[in-house]
Amino acid sequence: MAHFRWHYQTSGSPQNPRILFLHGFMGSLQDWDKTIRKLQKYFYCVSIDLPGHGKTPNLPKNYSFEETGDDLVEFLTEIKFTPLSLIGYSMGGRLALYLALRHPNLISKIILESASPGLPTPRERADRIAQDNALAEKMVNMDFDLFLQEWYRQPLFHSLRQHPDFEILLKNREQNDPFKMANTLTSLSTGKQPSLWKFLPGNKIPTLLMVGELDDKYRRIAGQMCEKSSFCSMKVIKGAGHNIHFEKPDEFTNSCLEFLSGK
Repeated sequence: MAHFRWHYQTSGSPQNPRILFLHGFMGSLQDWDKTIRKLQKYFYCVSIDLPGHGKTPNLPKNYSFEETGDDLVEFLTEIKFTPLSLIGYSMGGRLALYLALRHPNLISKIILESASPGLPTPRERADRIAQDNALAEKMVNMDFDLFLQEWYRQPLFHSLRQHPDFEILLKNREQNDPFKMANTLTSLSTGKQPSLWKFLPGNKIPTLLMVGELDDKYRRIAGQMCEKSSFCSMKVIKGAGHNIHFEKPDEFTNSCLEFLSGK
């Protein structure tokens, strides 16, 4: 039985194929509203608040990435939401890939937006854990609004900052509890995630890797993933950076529909 309460919402008919949506760090299930409004005509959609986000409680102390993923699978089984397809963004994409590779019998298709299989070496993982621990400490010790301004000054989010609705996104992020965000950042750190690179050659689930044209880092990662797995394909969205479903919602949703429908 799942260990803590996951907050979620459903859209569409239960008679249709199922899709689970997993948002990114500091997001919420509402991040997928535009995508779901179109996909709910064809699919039964469930969007979920990840731990410490929205209305889902914080992770228990020292809860691992693996425990979080396995707990989510238990929850989905309890609400009879399997088998399903997965759409995950960034942190949610890392979790989606873990679920798919660990429980392939439950997953039909995967769409990963700006996501990675983790870090391949122990040294890289240790460095990332130290980096995320320092970032978490800063998050709880400085004004959270200032922290967000600094966070979105990262080159990764350059195109996102130019979006006309960026201030709306920022206001939504300001509703987060910095202590919960810090706990999630360290608990689900890329450094603590088991590296999934070695499992990609055995992946048999059709997987779409969606990346932004302006996101050099994740275009490179997606290319490397395609070299590892013949079941992976990459789609580059023109004019988009890291957060494609916010920056280019129509292109993102149409690409999802095309892939999931097999057209």
